Amino acid sequence: MRNETIVDEKPMFSASTMHPGFSMTFANGWEISVQWGKNHYCANQDNAKESRHSRTAEVAIFAPDKDGFPRDWWSYDEDLNKVVEQPQETYVNGHLTTDQVAKIISIISQKSA
Repeated sequence: MRNETIVDEKPMFSASTMHPGFSMTFANGWEISVQWGKNHYCANQDNAKESRHSRTAEVAIFAPDKDGFPRDWWSYDEDLNKVVEQPQETYVNGHLTTDQVAKIISIISQKSA
């Protein structure tokens, strides 16, 4: 799901080579991956014909790289309107609307490194 990024080129956008979606790495080192389509937690996860468009998407949130990989996965808590660390090795928020994704982008882009 996550795109490989070139660490020296931050901030940046990255297009997914395998799935409809993109990732964004911010100047503070945080990264989000936004994916939709077959096998993702989104409105058209079972419809391969609609892989380029979806009413919802899944989002993965990655903390800045500290001492190499694996990086910590975080999630968006809508009730708290903030991101929280996840105890699982991997985690995504699924079935998010464009407005919810925009909130996550706003929160992540303003987090301290």
